[in-house]
Amino acid sequence: MDDLEIAKRLLIEKGFSLVIVKLGKVIYVANDHGVKSFLNAIKKHGDELSESTVADKVVGMAVAMLCKYSKIRGVYGEVMSIRALEKLLESGIIAQYKVLVPEILNSGRIEICPLERIAISCKNETECYEKLLLFLSNQENH
Repeated sequence: MDDLEIAKRLLIEKGFSLVIVKLGKVIYVANDHGVKSFLNAIKKHGDELSESTVADKVVGMAVAMLCKYSKIRGVYGEVMSIRALEKLLESGIIAQYKVLVPEILNSGRIEICPLERIAISCKNETECYEKLLLFLSNQENH
């Protein structure tokens, strides 16, 4: 079984929100929702994430940009936005999904998620990583 299948299976069967697998080994799992868990994985593992695979409950532009930033090889999303799919594919990242949606919405499902808005506005993945970190750290301090 390849890394993406391992990550996907753990996400679905164990109910994790994020699973990262590299060379057949699980290197990170999370149960909390949102982009914060992916940022924590980057903080903890850094360059080790290169060439790994990710399975995530929700993959929007923020996660797609973080995958590009981390040099992820493949991604599975239970829910994936069209924009994220396009970004992953144009970045040469294998992308699979269960449900494809037009946009990732905020928790109230009324408007586009603020992290998506940030990611869409970024020129590149490094800028996106820095803006997402800043936004989430500001959220925690309020």
